[in-house]
Amino acid sequence: FEPGIFGPGAGNPGANPGTGVPGNVTYPGGVDPSMPNHDPGFSNEPGITAPVLLTDPLRELRKITNNSASPVKSKMAVLRQSFLLADEVGYEFRTDNNGNLQEGILMPSGPTGVKFPLPVASSKIRIHCHHNGLDPVFSEEDVSGMAEFYVVKNDMEAYDDEDITSILASRLGAYALRVGDPQKVFNFHQTIKFGSNASDRNKSFKDYKDTYVQEVIEKAQGECNNTCSDAEYDALLEHYFLEWLISWDTGLEYYKGTLNADGTYTWVRIN
Repeated sequence: FEPGIFGPGAGNPGANPGTGVPGNVTYPGGVDPSMPNHDPGFSNEPGITAPVLLTDPLRELRKITNNSASPVKSKMAVLRQSFLLADEVGYEFRTDNNGNLQEGILMPSGPTGVKFPLPVASSKIRIHCHHNGLDPVFSEEDVSGMAEFYVVKNDMEAYDDEDITSILASRLGAYALRVGDPQKVFNFHQTIKFGSNASDRNKSFKDYKDTYVQEVIEKAQGECNNTCSDAEYDALLEHYFLEWLISWDTGLEYYKGTLNADGTYTWVRIN
């Protein structure tokens, strides 16, 4: 694996010509907060390091972002204070020998990306923000970076390879990606890294990136047609990002966190 090619943290420049103030977004079709999640148990997927104890992802997200003892919570506040900066900001959190989260490591970054290195066995959580000059949803490289995060940890036979998290903070709140179907995550990563002979489209990394532009950015811009407020445009981005993510069958679970007045997040699963 080559560091940086699939690394998460690369945001797309915002392109909405509207002048409205970003606000809360209602998803087309709504969001079902009661969508079922993993039950605690064991996974024994063919070809995947197993058995692995599965955690409740919503409970894990609440613990990560809402527990005062979590080192992630204070860094989420830092990300929220960084939306007006010119550069993205990102941190990686690793565990000690007892599995406890350590303080976040600040990653090098620039205006359109955080340069996360290849994960090590103890890498556990990655968080970054998209400042207000970028689109407020995960980029295509954020998604491929999460897949690589899993595959590299699985290659190292890390015991917690399925219990990893990537979080994006933006003006719309927070979003998270977690491993849902390990075999699908692996297949998705192999497809965009090495290409495919699939008859529908050649899923190489370049074409993968092109589909994001065409199916998320250009669709939102086309539907907006220079008439949307910022909030309306952001809602379209959210909607088309979800459609795009589902179309790739990534095996990743997608969550949204709504920021509460006390600095905690209320999480729901989206896909």
